[in-house]
Amino acid sequence: MGLAVPPSSPAVPAAPVSATPTPRTSITPVAGDSAGLTAQDNEPQLGQSAGSFVLKQIIGRGGMGTVYLAEHPAIGNKVAIKFLRASLVEQTEQVARFLAEARAAASIGHENIVSIYDVNVLPPNRHYIVMEYLEGETLGAYARDRAVSYGHAVPILTQLCKALQAAHDQGVVHRDIKPDNVFLIRRNDRERFVKLVDFGISKLRTALFQSQATMTGNVMGTPDYMSPEQWEGRPTDGRADIYAVGVLAYRLLTGRLPFAAENLGELLRGHLMVTPPAPNTLVPGVPQGISDAVMKALEKRAEDRFQRIAELGEQLALHARSASSASMGATPTPQSTPVGRSARITLGISAELRQRGTDTAQRIVCLDISRSGAFLDLGTMPPPPLFSTLQLGVDVPSEGRLMLECQVVRHFTAEEAAAWGKPPGAGVEFVGLTPAAKEALDRFVRGIPKPSLLTPAPTARATLTRQEAGALALLQKYNKRIATDPYDTLAMRADSEIPEIRAAARKALEQLQTERANELSRELAEKLDGWISAVQKAVATLGAVESRAAYDAEKGNFRGVARCIGAGLSLKSLEALRKTFLATRPNADVKAREHIYAGMESEARKDMNAAAAHYERGLALDPLNYQLQQRYWKLKHAQV
Repeated sequence: MGLAVPPSSPAVPAAPVSATPTPRTSITPVAGDSAGLTAQDNEPQLGQSAGSFVLKQIIGRGGMGTVYLAEHPAIGNKVAIKFLRASLVEQTEQVARFLAEARAAASIGHENIVSIYDVNVLPPNRHYIVMEYLEGETLGAYARDRAVSYGHAVPILTQLCKALQAAHDQGVVHRDIKPDNVFLIRRNDRERFVKLVDFGISKLRTALFQSQATMTGNVMGTPDYMSPEQWEGRPTDGRADIYAVGVLAYRLLTGRLPFAAENLGELLRGHLMVTPPAPNTLVPGVPQGISDAVMKALEKRAEDRFQRIAELGEQLALHARSASSASMGATPTPQSTPVGRSARITLGISAELRQRGTDTAQRIVCLDISRSGAFLDLGTMPPPPLFSTLQLGVDVPSEGRLMLECQVVRHFTAEEAAAWGKPPGAGVEFVGLTPAAKEALDRFVRGIPKPSLLTPAPTARATLTRQEAGALALLQKYNKRIATDPYDTLAMRADSEIPEIRAAARKALEQLQTERANELSRELAEKLDGWISAVQKAVATLGAVESRAAYDAEKGNFRGVARCIGAGLSLKSLEALRKTFLATRPNADVKAREHIYAGMESEARKDMNAAAAHYERGLALDPLNYQLQQRYWKLKHAQV
């Protein structure tokens, strides 16, 4: 039931959210297996109406039915509509199970659970569910075949635990927790916001809508994540979900499942009789407390596990905080992708890199440093292992040497780095920074003076008027942004829609001008005027398709260019902008064409992922190439 389709635009499909040079492919998982669809399963036709919505495209098929992307014709709202298979509509228990899925999800009403808007019937008897449309990726696509650092895994798991606790409080046991039923989207400024989907085999405590498919004695679920009691067909409660989350946590932290098996018999034996090695014995970086919590969730007997899933979430969060604090003696900073849009500067300064706890340091070059991480040019040095913890010493003018603890989160190959005009290297995220280090790093990245020059001295704050205190509080909020980066000035993503950008600018100007209208000190008034000017410049750059496309092209932001094309940028204007853009970049179009040909060859071999990667590299070099934009987004649509 999870959905992952880029929203459409008039000319070019609009870009899915991504902050990395090579984003993961969106996936559209649907519960069940599409095998077994019969000729009698005549699908509703594209263009047909279902209630107030028009069916636009099929985005997934499963054992229970088909999922469509649908749109309201008047206001353009997008939803997902799941239809029950025609061959099942005469089976009372299957209809009951289908309706139970909607009732189960709708009864909970939690932000981390997919929203259900309506349940209806398309004449004569095609039952359907109207649900929230999600843009993002499944947890399975996010993790793939790799381990995830506990700093990234625990926030995902704690959100999942909160969602399931809300379900359990309403008498709903999910019973099919697995990576493809956990969806990760972007919600406002929060990356990896969890949405739990597919309550198709959930169990309700009440007898209402409880079909034969959810009765005791039937084995239901996904084998790798099923609890011992599910394997044995015994009665289940919320502790079965706790076990499944334990398996999921084990998979995230170690990159492997707790029980390796070649057949169901071996898998059954593993779940019923085998104790897997603790996560921290496989990945030494996993804190002991987190490892212990996962092993407790995996206890064979339900009474030996946590009795409430909220307890599991609380223990994971507690030990993650403790481990991060112990590493640097401070509260950890939120982790995010180091090569994203937020505050960063490009530099080529010498730095020292050393393994934590060792005295041997190697000289490297630090590029694209931001408040959350950096790109490291390692030269001939082999890249450190993924998720290893390092210490980076950067000599910063006026700040001295900054000692920054970091974790390796990505290796950039020569081909990937070339598309971004960089040498091969590694991406790192800063972890456990002290407050002083965070403050110094922030000043360095943003190029601003010491705090004493930004705000009244502490001794003067006691005499601030109420209006001045309000202005100062607003300034402190805005001073966390970069006045010279229009996206950061407006706190917008680099692929935001133009109406979103204009709305954010209106809101910002309203806030700033309201405070500016008050009687303020000269210093505060000047600073507010500075931010008002910065917001006006930002919306002048990003609020019109021509100026935004030119800016996005300079930054290599081809997704932003796609937004401009979708918002009505004419081909004539696009070609004029491209001519100006290429005039300062000799051979950029030639290099991009090499990636286009490589992508076409990959398409001919049916290797669509490789083709998409080549087109992305071409667009990074020539983002205003309309034909390449069309080819790329057509391919991305076909992949969904």
